[in-house]
Amino acid sequence: FYHGKQWEKANLGGIQPMIYNILKPIVKYKLGVIYQNHYEIVFNPNTYNTIEEGEQLNNLCKVLNKHIARTWEIEQADKKVREATKDACINDEGITHSFYDEETGQTKAEVIDKNNIYYGNENNSNIQEQPYMIISYRLPVTEAKELAEANGIDEETIKLILPDSETQEQAGYNSITDEVNPMCLVLLKYYKVNGTVHYTRATKYVTLEKDIDTKLKLYPIAHYNWEEQKGSARGIGAVNCIIPNQIEINKIEAKRCLGVTMGAFPKLVYNKDLIANSSSLDKVGTSIEVTGGA
Repeated sequence: FYHGKQWEKANLGGIQPMIYNILKPIVKYKLGVIYQNHYEIVFNPNTYNTIEEGEQLNNLCKVLNKHIARTWEIEQADKKVREATKDACINDEGITHSFYDEETGQTKAEVIDKNNIYYGNENNSNIQEQPYMIISYRLPVTEAKELAEANGIDEETIKLILPDSETQEQAGYNSITDEVNPMCLVLLKYYKVNGTVHYTRATKYVTLEKDIDTKLKLYPIAHYNWEEQKGSARGIGAVNCIIPNQIEINKIEAKRCLGVTMGAFPKLVYNKDLIANSSSLDKVGTSIEVTGGA
């Protein structure tokens, strides 16, 4: 609806679909207000026992602030925060996932689409109280096999990593059904054991990583609900509640267009038995040949 695809699968008959998109300017205005703010992570020594300890903590926080500012800039976190905020405004919830990249030695961040993550308790909006969370994503089969090989999985098991067409639950699946490279669905499950976050990663038939302890106490996932809704982990966005208004506006525009088409131009009525060249009636400057009668 936000992008103007508001008449899909509608049985229109001969009616011309008209779109007067009120959703996009509303969303852009609301996001424009939010985008005026600047976000960053700042470490501060809030509690300490002695002056010396306070100075040490202060110096440590300065180092941490420089490090996180560099990471924030490299990962273009401002852009990703805006992307997650836009997701929340349009589709109720914006989600970010952070992880450590062994190859680069950097913390990475990515935006997760709402329908690519599953909560253990869909009624609780507090991420850290979830019993588990599962992230689904598409991965090239070659990369999945390389990951399995790096984790010491035997060749016979690696052969079970096969391409699939499990795209129905992925965001924008209509545009990814024709994948160029062989892809497979991968599930990444986070859960807590004895107070620390563990994860398991698997394809349909092969477990790539099993029960890995991240040593984190908090899930590396954050979400922003545009507006909280009781009994829902997802919240509710700015678009959902005005979709009926948008539909009615489009119907009125379509009816107005149909009314103009039907009534704005005079209807030509003639006796075809008396006119020899009826095909010339709608042409300018032509003569009309009349046969018989007055």
